[in-house]
Amino acid sequence: PAAEPVLVADAKTHLRIVGTDEDTYLTHLIKVAREKVERDSRRALITQTLELQLDRFPGCCGVIALPYAAPLQSVTSIKYTDTDGTTETTLGTDDYEVDIDVDPGRVRPVSTETWPPTDTALGAVRIRYVCGYGTAGSSVPATLLHCIYLLVEHWYCNRGIVIVGQTSKELEITYQDLIQPYMVRELDRK
Repeated sequence: PAAEPVLVADAKTHLRIVGTDEDTYLTHLIKVAREKVERDSRRALITQTLELQLDRFPGCCGVIALPYAAPLQSVTSIKYTDTDGTTETTLGTDDYEVDIDVDPGRVRPVSTETWPPTDTALGAVRIRYVCGYGTAGSSVPATLLHCIYLLVEHWYCNRGIVIVGQTSKELEITYQDLIQPYMVRELDRK
């Protein structure tokens, strides 16, 4: 993404930090926390362009669920290598339909079509798509933002692998409770 959903200034307010000495470290923690929330929820928080590579188009019904495409904004292109192994072809937007109303978003050939045959090379199909809630943190659900704040606070206050002294499971329970409703279930890749 072009930006992080949580600003350093907001993280500093949450942590009650004054001054700029920790800004670089907080920037790092915010990025790591956003990546963890995205990985755990299987969602893109801030608008970003992703690309899925497949070895071939699926058979059967031909539906392709796009990873981290929750929410899916659009499909930019679907390209594939022809069976001759040398020609890259871009499918026309009339050849496939996009479903942005499910999590994760998905594509499939129009009802009268099937996916075209491809070369047998690895990565013969490439689907480029745009996903995320928006370009600013204000577009991201507050619950997911709070997950980022919790992780940043935890990592800021506990900079090592081992916590010496009193141990608590509250953070883990709170984080799991918050992120659970936003988790996209595992994709079936056949």
